[in-house]
Amino acid sequence: MGKKQQKAIMPQTNKPLIEILGNNRVLIEHHKGICIYESQMMQIRVCYGFIEISGCDLTITCMSREQLVITGKIDGVRLLRGDIG
Repeated sequence: MGKKQQKAIMPQTNKPLIEILGNNRVLIEHHKGICIYESQMMQIRVCYGFIEISGCDLTITCMSREQLVITGKIDGVRLLRGDIG
């Protein structure tokens, strides 16, 4: 009869949102801070562990309380679950 209604999937506000654009930009929303900042690896704290970005010439180009933008040649993005307490 009727068309199925599709609901937009919205991220929960306290959970991190990770957006990867090509191989040269990563946006992380709802981060808890930077743990490791090196040109070949960065580790970002999130509510349930860490996000690890590896590559070369990595730089934080924009940072606020809510968002973090990392640029450079991105080789990998990895989620490390674990207690951050």
